[in-house]
Amino acid sequence: MRKCLLLLGFVFLIVACGSPEAATPTVEQEVTMAFKLTSAVFTHGEAIPTLYTCDGEDLSPPLSWSGAPEAT
Repeated sequence: MRKCLLLLGFVFLIVACGSPEAATPTVEQEVTMAFKLTSAVFTHGEAIPTLYTCDGEDLSPPLSWSGAPEAT
């Protein structure tokens, strides 16, 4: 009887730890970020201009951001 209870407990532990619900975030865990990164030299979906790549002068493009979390 004791072996059956130990085995049942072990199976329960494995099933509980491996459940997909344990890995799925709840609505309370989801965070919406308002962080926005932009550049004056290209827009979303466009290629980065050659000037700012290793095929050009390999310069850093000018970047601006807003909505960064406090203490960033």
